[in-house]
Amino acid sequence: MPVHDWSRVDAGTFHHFQHSWIEEVQRMLNSDLLPPEYYAMAEQQAGLFGPDVLTRQEYPKPDKSLTLAAYESGPDGTSTRAYVQPIAIGDYLPNMPLFLKSNAQVLLQLEASYERAFAADQRTTAIHSLNRLFK
Repeated sequence: MPVHDWSRVDAGTFHHFQHSWIEEVQRMLNSDLLPPEYYAMAEQQAGLFGPDVLTRQEYPKPDKSLTLAAYESGPDGTSTRAYVQPIAIGDYLPNMPLFLKSNAQVLLQLEASYERAFAADQRTTAIHSLNRLFK
């Protein structure tokens, strides 16, 4: 399923879908991706920096205006490395690493989680109207 143009719906509709997607990613991680000593929780922050801070040296190409990012914290806990993947509306989502600690990661299947969250939300009245926007 290609990435939808979420700018065509109101913020509340996207926020509702985003929460469904977060829950789907959490279920995916807790069901079979994470080692037994790890667990995923929604909307948590660890460390000193928020997850939405990224310094870039180049701008995304105009046709790839969306950005996926994964962050790896260094062994000392003070350095961070970002893995950036530009995408566009209509692209399929790639798999991205989710770092558990320095040099330890699982591969997060974003496309599969996006599809399951979107399919589940089609049962709600607010999201059902999205079918008309994305066909």
